[in-house]
Amino acid sequence: MISKELAQRYFKMLRESAPLPFINKLEQSDRGILCVLCYLDEHNGDVYANSIADEMNISRARMGVIVEKLVRRGLIKKSASAEDARIRHLIITSDGKKVAKDIYDNLTQKICNVVDAIGEEEFLHFVALCKKIKNIVEKDFIFDELK
Repeated sequence: MISKELAQRYFKMLRESAPLPFINKLEQSDRGILCVLCYLDEHNGDVYANSIADEMNISRARMGVIVEKLVRRGLIKKSASAEDARIRHLIITSDGKKVAKDIYDNLTQKICNVVDAIGEEEFLHFVALCKKIKNIVEKDFIFDELK
């Protein structure tokens, strides 16, 4: 087993070498906005805010802030549920679909650039290692003990 000091140094190295720095440059609220738009676009744009909050593992209050920003920007609309007027469906607008497509196209191009630069075999090896690390970390992640 490696020492605590070495583990801390490796942790710092991982933070500094994040493979997707363009995502790290986004403000936290913008990341949420992008995720919600893409989620709505992938799910045909008619979803409850609470289901997205649960899926993204964020608070419903945080989701409310994100939803209001998206509504103000004209990227989504809220519609009352026929079954329960307190519940609002979120519907992606045509402008929202365009933004989601632009985001997806941009991310796809970035992945293409990475694969072109390092090769498909090395990229797939990286993805396999990430999955392996994710499975190990999720198995005994410290925050599970804090719930």
